[in-house]
Amino acid sequence: MTRASIVVILVASAICGKLARADGDQTQTLPPPEEIPQATPVLSVDDTRAHGPTARNFIDLAIEGQSTSATTPDDVIGFGAQVSVQSPNPDNRELRDLLAPSASYAFRARAGLFTSSSKGTQGGPLTFALQRYFPMDMVVLSSLADAHVGVEAALSTPWVSGRHLVPPGTLRIVDGVDTELAQNGWSLRPVSMYVRGDFLACRSFFLDLGAGPEVFVPTTGPTEYDLRLHAASGWSLGCGSCSASCPKVTAEYRARVRMHANDAPVASWNSIGLGVQFDAGPYAVQVLVSTDLGMHVFDPVLFTVRVLHGLSKERP
Repeated sequence: MTRASIVVILVASAICGKLARADGDQTQTLPPPEEIPQATPVLSVDDTRAHGPTARNFIDLAIEGQSTSATTPDDVIGFGAQVSVQSPNPDNRELRDLLAPSASYAFRARAGLFTSSSKGTQGGPLTFALQRYFPMDMVVLSSLADAHVGVEAALSTPWVSGRHLVPPGTLRIVDGVDTELAQNGWSLRPVSMYVRGDFLACRSFFLDLGAGPEVFVPTTGPTEYDLRLHAASGWSLGCGSCSASCPKVTAEYRARVRMHANDAPVASWNSIGLGVQFDAGPYAVQVLVSTDLGMHVFDPVLFTVRVLHGLSKERP
């Protein structure tokens, strides 16, 4: 080997060593990738449908206060409570496998109390419902996106204060889409179906569409056969570091169509609701306003404040 060859080898080795050290230094100085902020789901105005796989809690308690604003003196103040129970997602593998068969189900129970100047204080109907979820696997992307179909069977009792009492007139207007509140009797919704999609990256967004039949047996009068419909959407107002606490807005359209009731004509009731949601740790607070879209638009108007709190699914 000549002296020139030795010099070339030494120079090449030195250059390679410098390049290797430079690459190592660069690798050490690269900051770790930022974690994608985890958004929280937006709740619908009508929170009688649990948000299924995207729900943070496996037990949720919702307490709400309502007040109507109407030109008539028959204003109504209402209080409601709802408990929703789903399957938790424990870290323990054996317990998680044991609870796996119930992971796609949710149960809820709801009750209400209403006070008006014309009727006094009355206990509203009790509602019990069971939901079954069918995840759409082609859309599910870890915790960033989810879509599922929900099927619910629900039963509402007559008003607990009496089967023959008449609900307040203001409530019959503003809650006309809810047969069990607008009238008095048994309400059976055997197969209510909906599809909901959620985007939960740095910004929350959801779309919810659904419909289902209803059989209503009033304490007086013919049995009604109705169809209920809804369309809802919501989104957060911010992204990035505030994704979990940014205010969220939601809007919902609901309708009830009376298809058949002896000789009664076909009729429909429509309502629209808007809301703002604030999340603070395990709590969610919604400020809502809704109104009838028939001949009583904006008279009356229903104002609602709802507070939700629960136990997280991610518990050991």
